[in-house]
Amino acid sequence: MIHQDSIAPLNRDHSIDIIRGLAILLVIVGHTIQYNTVHFDDNILFKLIYSFHMPLFMFISGYVLAIHPPKSTAIPFILKKFNQLVIPFLIWYFCIAYFANNQYASVDFFDYVKKLIISPDYGYWFLWVLFLNFMIFSGISIIGKKISEWIIVILILLIIEIMPTFYFGHALLKWYFPFFLSGYFFVKIKHKLVKISHKKYIFAIYLLFLFLLFFWNRTSPTPIIEIITNIPISPKAIFIIDKFYHLITAFIGIFLIFDITNRFIQNSRIANYLTTLGSQYTLDIYVIHIYFITLLSWIPFYPAMIIANAIFALVISLIISYFIRKNKLFSYLLLGIKKSTQSHNK
Repeated sequence: MIHQDSIAPLNRDHSIDIIRGLAILLVIVGHTIQYNTVHFDDNILFKLIYSFHMPLFMFISGYVLAIHPPKSTAIPFILKKFNQLVIPFLIWYFCIAYFANNQYASVDFFDYVKKLIISPDYGYWFLWVLFLNFMIFSGISIIGKKISEWIIVILILLIIEIMPTFYFGHALLKWYFPFFLSGYFFVKIKHKLVKISHKKYIFAIYLLFLFLLFFWNRTSPTPIIEIITNIPISPKAIFIIDKFYHLITAFIGIFLIFDITNRFIQNSRIANYLTTLGSQYTLDIYVIHIYFITLLSWIPFYPAMIIANAIFALVISLIISYFIRKNKLFSYLLLGIKKSTQSHNK
């Protein structure tokens, strides 16, 4: 969900656009289930989507950064990302959501500000956390010129993990930064992983993912943790095991999305539509769709209601995006797009 130049590079990997388009559709479906279902955490499709979909976006962001590294130095690069990510993050939270969600009627504005500082997931947290990832990456790039890049990465991961969790999205950063880095370094080693796609391995990987998904839970430790709680190990060790379990599940989910794209989607008719969504409109859809996913909740048949709400939110998001993009100021403030360089989203 970051921006790219409107003229696609000759070596652009269109499979990434397809995956990104598929991922934003999963975001819409996941939110539609969440906002229209009482016990959504028990919904198997919801569990499937949430087990990997936002880690997938972070992975893709690092992946694309490795393929198309910044041409500018660190400070201009960060300023560019601030314009593309942080400005929309702040504008949507303070100028749109505060009024659209009727927060102004019940929440003091200063309390509203404090909510965002305490936890960015009250707003469009992905934009802020992605910006933090780019900032840290810039630091790695600078220091890595004098010291091994791998050593810097390991040290930063350890520092982020060991530091006590504080405000400004640190908890989210601790979870998502490994996926961003993995996407970045995956580009450098992916040729070594070709053999894993062989049929005799891939079926086992799909089975493993289904097994892990069966125990996966968004808000509480996996039931596997309950099994080992009677074992005399420290709470910290239990936390590490649970986090490792969720990391493995997410990484396998990411791998399988790449595999599904390459095997079944890349050369299909739907590929062009997903490429368009993935290369141009993911940020637009991400910030707009949430306001429209409950408008058709009156439909009595549950699966039809979910599908209808998701399609409706997608179509309305694209229509609103069209009008936003026609205005230079709105394009910049709401989507981080400078009219002169009509950027694509990712």
